[in-house]
Amino acid sequence: MQPLILITLYFPFFSLGCVLCTVQGGPGGSSTGFGNFLELGPLDADLQPRTTSWTSRANVLFVDNPVGTGFSYVDHLSLLTKTDLEIATDLVTLTEHFFKANPDFAKTPFYVFCESYGGKMTSVFGQELQKAILAGRLDINFHGVALGDGWVSPIDSMAAWVPYLYTLSLINPAGVEKLNAIVNRTRVAMAKDEWTMATSLWSEMENVVGQLAADVDWYNVLKHTAFVTTDLSSLARQQLLKVPKELHVLYKRHVANMQAESLNQLMNGEVKRHLGLNVTWGAQSGDVFTALRGAFMKNSIASVDYLLAQKVPVTIYQGQLDLIVPTIGTETYMKKLTWPGMAEFNKAVNKPILIEAEFGLFHQQYEHFNFFAVLKAGHMVPADQGEFARTMLTMVLGMSNSSK
Repeated sequence: MQPLILITLYFPFFSLGCVLCTVQGGPGGSSTGFGNFLELGPLDADLQPRTTSWTSRANVLFVDNPVGTGFSYVDHLSLLTKTDLEIATDLVTLTEHFFKANPDFAKTPFYVFCESYGGKMTSVFGQELQKAILAGRLDINFHGVALGDGWVSPIDSMAAWVPYLYTLSLINPAGVEKLNAIVNRTRVAMAKDEWTMATSLWSEMENVVGQLAADVDWYNVLKHTAFVTTDLSSLARQQLLKVPKELHVLYKRHVANMQAESLNQLMNGEVKRHLGLNVTWGAQSGDVFTALRGAFMKNSIASVDYLLAQKVPVTIYQGQLDLIVPTIGTETYMKKLTWPGMAEFNKAVNKPILIEAEFGLFHQQYEHFNFFAVLKAGHMVPADQGEFARTMLTMVLGMSNSSK
């Protein structure tokens, strides 16, 4: 079997005292591209300094994951990952190589932050990382995971679209009935282990939501966009040819939006030249998305439970205006957690956090479990509310450092 290759960007600010590994969503969205230049890296897509960069708080390791994403690639498409566990195994291997190459960081607090589908990947990655530490394969200072608007329990997110849209007056009772019928069909498919069918039903439901709710933006409910009918970047058009027809709309909404033409030109132009690579950024994103079609609708709740039981700090944060992973859906799967501390967590006060004379966050905590609601932010929290997101980051780093 030929080796899988992951390309990373790393900003070595040794004095900052911790390392963040960032995992993007999609799957097929590039952390070195989208997460770095459009959300939290030191420079924006115009190569101008970002005042709310997370690199001012920590060393940041941007990972193109799953393999085949961004600058990462496989020599043969049969090597693409098809399950979240395969993804996690690759990430543990990457972590082993990173710390072997950078032994000075072995005792440095190590965190994994993520976004969207990255929530599912990161919860399983965190679980497998902790197992590797317990088995003696890794000797690192693992300080926890932070799941940002995470697609951890897809069916709970899907089911939550209905009451959320209804509360926002974007659908009426007839729309509620129509959408709930699709949710029920999806539950039936999942119960029969028909996972590709469940994924197709997810796509169907998104299409119906678009028809009923005037193309509400999946990443910010205050916006309405006909994104899937607009021109795609040249890269996205090429990749769409690799994606099965029934997944076209999902790919356009959840991967192509992270491969805008301007970012494509930057990554395959100046960045590629600077890194001296002979790889096309984003050239396998359609293949990555397709390879995981049987995994999209599977949940990773048990992995979150495992981390909590192991006393690994877990943070969940949600953008207030997110539709694709609405807060009420996340709260639904949180109620399914069996960690004994959940009863006390549920009693914890939801504290408002003032940021520059403005309420920016609500924070709930019990022991090593934290939940943040980020106000005025959609799915891409660091992009929508950079200062709020960085305040949350600072709080997470401070809390987990004091608990170790």
